[in-house]
Formats: sequence, C-alpha cells, structure tokens
Amino acid sequence: MIAFTAVSVWVYFGLTERISFLEHNLELTMEEVEENDNWIDEFEPPQSVQNTVSQVHQLQISIAELQLRLAVLEGK
Repeated sequence: MIAFTAVSVWVYFGLTERISFLEHNLELTMEEVEENDNWIDEFEPPQSVQNTVSQVHQLQISIAELQLRLAVLEGK
C-alpha cells in the first residue's frame, strides 16, 4: 500500500511537471508566432525593390503599347 502511494505521488508530480513544461513551451512558441505575425503585417519592401517593381510595370505597359502599334501597322 505504501509502495502504491509512493508510485502514485511520483506519477502525479511527474505528470504535473510535464504539463507545466509543455504549457511553458506553448507560451514561448505563441510569443514567437505573434512576433512573426507582426513582422509579416508590418513588412514593407525596400525602396529600391519598390522602384524596380514600378519600372517593370511601366515597361510592361510600354511593351503592350508597342505591340498594339505594331499590330495596327501590320494590319494596314
């Protein structure tokens, strides 16, 4: 009976310790996830990247205009 009680107490404290450890790890993980989420929400590409994207967009428009003009000239 004493041995059963000792084993039961040992198992109880072992489980309690494990649950506390897992809860702590979960809290740390949730903090990291929140930090990453904030970084993603606040991310803005560098100005050089924004400028390059704008230039590529303007080039796409210019190419489309030139293709249209060429199609009109070939149609005549």
